Amino acid sequence: MKKVFIALGKIFCYFTLYLGTQVIVSVVFSSTLALWLVGTGAVSTVDFVTMQMELSTAIMPHLMTIVLIANVICLLSIWLILAIRKKKFLNEIRLYKIPNKLYLPLGIFALALNMLTVSIMDLLPIDPALMESYNASSDLLFTGNIVVAVFSVVIVAPVFEEILFRGIIYTRAKAGMPIIVAAILSSLLFGVAHGHIIWVIYATLLALTFVYLFELTGSLLTCIYAHFIYNASGLLLSLIPDVSPMVMTGLLIASILIIAGSHTAIKRQLNNQQSKSYTTPER
Repeated sequence: MKKVFIALGKIFCYFTLYLGTQVIVSVVFSSTLALWLVGTGAVSTVDFVTMQMELSTAIMPHLMTIVLIANVICLLSIWLILAIRKKKFLNEIRLYKIPNKLYLPLGIFALALNMLTVSIMDLLPIDPALMESYNASSDLLFTGNIVVAVFSVVIVAPVFEEILFRGIIYTRAKAGMPIIVAAILSSLLFGVAHGHIIWVIYATLLALTFVYLFELTGSLLTCIYAHFIYNASGLLLSLIPDVSPMVMTGLLIASILIIAGSHTAIKRQLNNQQSKSYTTPER
């Protein structure tokens, strides 16, 4: 029981660090921008409600910049905490090399996983109002600088989120509780961190899949790479126009078959490699 409380305490501290960083950076960035806008007369100060609306409109395009800064600060804070405790960062997050031949089936697996997500969401009878709010939340990610948004979603998010939720939170949870409980708890936190209820649901399921890949290969690099392919393919698939339910059904079936085939290929590649092939820290 002592190990459980220690694990829960670590999870609480790291997740609080994540939330606290997001809040502090948001407040500081928004306050600084608001003061600058008011000082330059860029927003109206006659009516408080009008000023508030104008400030919100001005801050929204910088949403991903705020998230990017917060994630980098949080990541540096985690590195500093481990350094102070004289822990090797790469070993603590289990960032090890993986066989080169694993990248292709793993990439196909992640791509098919995104196809599965898209097809299921399209075929499920989701409430239109809920779907509209989800689309609005998704659009907010790209209201500002498109380069910053893409860099944050495709590059920074896979690295930061995998380090925090799988490399730190999941490994700490697993040290003090059954692996299934640790997987579910860390995945739920990952889902909740995404905010919108639709994101919460599929991000939680996605996180469980990443935990499985983590355990299957023994390396966080697997999760980072799969997460990168998932997010990148999601951006590309979003450019495809709406298609008929029949096409989506075909996409659903194809994605399931591809996931099964690529999963078999991943396990085969792992079986053909000696354990030392992916237990050397990435440098």
